[in-house]
Amino acid sequence: MAFHQEFWVVTGTAAPVIAVAAVLSLTDAMSGTATIRTEATKFIFDDDPLGEITKGDLLSILYHATNRRSTVGYVMALIQVINLGLQAWLLTLSLLSIAYQVNESTVLLAIRIPVLGVGLLALTGIVMLVTKRRADAAIRRTRRELRRRHGRVRTNSDGIEHG
Repeated sequence: MAFHQEFWVVTGTAAPVIAVAAVLSLTDAMSGTATIRTEATKFIFDDDPLGEITKGDLLSILYHATNRRSTVGYVMALIQVINLGLQAWLLTLSLLSIAYQVNESTVLLAIRIPVLGVGLLALTGIVMLVTKRRADAAIRRTRRELRRRHGRVRTNSDGIEHG
């Protein structure tokens, strides 16, 4: 196949853009795990000023809120690290192709790598959104169960009911 410099310029430009998006997605996947733990802990201390939540209740809240999201967050982060590696490889192939004026890889492979990268970004975003919603639902279910167990609606320090 003939050498097409414009093609390699485009792939060499796309790779860093996708890599930056992968870094942002990686950061989001990892910070999402910490955020849900913070939200669960905040719920425990803000919603229980009298200290009625037992150690078992505390562990239940933290487990439901963080376990699945942490696991999914780490898997999605790993996927984005792989995505970063693929984009770095594509950038290297593109630069070598331009430098030596020869196709260092098949064009089909150079097309598949950025398409796969964008697909991995989309997958990570969707999975993290669904997982966050499930973790939030787990917190709400645990909150309802604790309220049912304690038989009243807890109030904050101002006496305003939480609903």
